[in-house]
Amino acid sequence: TQHRKGVETVQMLINLLLLRGNIGKPGAGICPVRGHSNVQGQRTVGITEKPELVPLDKLAKQFGFEPPRDKGLNTVEACEKILSGEVRAFFGLGGNFVSAIPERGLYSVVHAGTGAKLGSLDEEFVFESRPGDSFVLGTAVWRIENLDRDRVVVTEAPGSLPRIPFWNGDLPGRPHELGLAFGEFLREAGERLDEPEFVEWVRDRCALDSNSALNLRTYLLELREALGELPNDRLLVVEEFQDELGDHRIVVHSPFGRRVHHAWLLAARARIRDALNLEVEALAHDDGFMVRFPAGTEDPPLDLITTLPDEEELDELLIRELQISPIFGALFRENAARALLLPRRGPDRRTPLWLLRIRSQDLMQVVKRFGDFPVLLETYREAWDDILRIPDVHKVARAMAAGDIAVRRTRTEIPSPFASSLMFEFTGAMLYGGDQPRAEWRTQLLAIDRETLSTLIRPEEMRGLIDRRAVSGLEAVLQRMAEKSRPRSPDELADALAHLGDLSASELRDRAGSDWRVLADALVADGRAKVAEVGGEQRWIAGEYADEYARFDVPAPLRSVIRRWMASKGPVTPGEVSERYGVTRDTAAARLQELQALGEVVGGEFLPGGTEREFVDASNLRRIHQETLRILRKQIEPVDPERYAAFLVSWHELDRGGGSDRRARAALQRLAGAPVPATALERGVLERRGDARAFEELLVGEYVWQG
Repeated sequence: TQHRKGVETVQMLINLLLLRGNIGKPGAGICPVRGHSNVQGQRTVGITEKPELVPLDKLAKQFGFEPPRDKGLNTVEACEKILSGEVRAFFGLGGNFVSAIPERGLYSVVHAGTGAKLGSLDEEFVFESRPGDSFVLGTAVWRIENLDRDRVVVTEAPGSLPRIPFWNGDLPGRPHELGLAFGEFLREAGERLDEPEFVEWVRDRCALDSNSALNLRTYLLELREALGELPNDRLLVVEEFQDELGDHRIVVHSPFGRRVHHAWLLAARARIRDALNLEVEALAHDDGFMVRFPAGTEDPPLDLITTLPDEEELDELLIRELQISPIFGALFRENAARALLLPRRGPDRRTPLWLLRIRSQDLMQVVKRFGDFPVLLETYREAWDDILRIPDVHKVARAMAAGDIAVRRTRTEIPSPFASSLMFEFTGAMLYGGDQPRAEWRTQLLAIDRETLSTLIRPEEMRGLIDRRAVSGLEAVLQRMAEKSRPRSPDELADALAHLGDLSASELRDRAGSDWRVLADALVADGRAKVAEVGGEQRWIAGEYADEYARFDVPAPLRSVIRRWMASKGPVTPGEVSERYGVTRDTAAARLQELQALGEVVGGEFLPGGTEREFVDASNLRRIHQETLRILRKQIEPVDPERYAAFLVSWHELDRGGGSDRRARAALQRLAGAPVPATALERGVLERRGDARAFEELLVGEYVWQG
């Protein structure tokens, strides 16, 4: 309302929504962009850039404090002072300021002559540009004169052939309520599509001109011809076809919006991975989603894609998949930046988006082991409630289970009109990487390396790629068995329990020495540790994790306990987990497979001499690989010149007297291919290594020399 013609604009939008009947429908009405947040500060603590407009005397009398009376800074002035360095700290009481200027890694576009800022460009577009390139920004064409670390310097370039810049933005997608309204429209449009009055009806219903109405009718007719029926709020259509490379493409046509489809897709990919051990590429859209299966595989499991499980299983799949999805990485990065956990290089300097991603991934690896970390919880909440809107997915699942939403399958020779546009978006989505969490792509790289190796060498040889000394050395440090990491006080023992999970009396003695009982009793007395029976023996556990040890019958608590133990271990088998925690072998294997699906652990054949599949913490495996390389390089590192010279003398047998045919033959074998001057061959080389007659006989018969 503070913008020019702002009131008239709002009135026009509200009148349009009133005519359409949107007002009063959840998710389909109008939403204010912002309110007068400055009033909140004025009426509470009197902080304002115009103190003369605030009843400061009444505030002082009513609340018994003296409010500040100096002139404050408005938004523009505050930004200028922050950039100039005069404002050293900023407190966002409502969060609006920080939320309004998130770090997007954009480059400022600056005019070369005046220094005026013209706009911003996406980081990826700048990386693909070079000085001399032209692009469109606003209504003008600009030529890049220089690419600095933080900005793009440009000049006018009228008449040049420009490129169109792109920006990677956030698109939350159509909400479920609007998806239902859109589905109702498609259902009614399908019923009226063959009527002569369709064009007039759609003109009135959608406020279109005649040409747009005709184009819409043509598009819907082509879509119905390809699919047989139009998808709507009561009917979903599953289209199956093969692309030009022979890969299977499955498209679920649905009007319920990108948020529902994104969550549905996460669950479908998890079910496919669990059933077939196969990762599939996919893309969600407001009007459906697409899944790609590689050519040569069996028929795609449509039941895993076109149906949704019950709510409990669905929530378990979504929680598992959410933390390895790109959307979780992006949300975590933004939340961590707002919480000032990703410090910038300065208020006047741009921080590259790729660097923020790396820092965010590093931070996530640390905090994922602490389930109650505030930024992590806020990321889950935002993804669950605001982005994916999981309660809406539950509504769709219940409607499908009750038969209120039917599913129809069809196979087409060529993609339908909508599937064709979705394939184009799929190509664009695969061109660039995103905010995928580091644990996921690191695990994939490790898995690829070992899968590739397994096609080249035998399994028993793969087990020789890891040195047991590297495993034992890492476990000694992580298990607090090394001299530098042993607990020596109650606080250090409490930290050890928090990281290791549970320790028996003998394990405590091995780490804390003869005073272990005193330290353990001190922790139990102040509530930081508890004693419980775990795996058939008495163990000490950290107090904050006591509830998890009492609920091994539920997958999540047991999975958390196993994960904590494996963070300090090398490769372990399901049998070892079963023995330690007193659960069945099948239960242990199931929890380990769930951790592998989450990207927390890696499965494979690792330890030399092993005979069954093992699992290891992903970060520990990387450290074991590094330590193994260090040990191997230590074995082949260069020695000092004196030792090398002594070795050469011994190897060439120059430190021994006498001669024989054996020595002559061995000497020639070592000298084979070595360039030796003819003048030095007899006296300088051969005579020092044996009898001259022996060399003459060999050179005449078995060996020749040339030069």
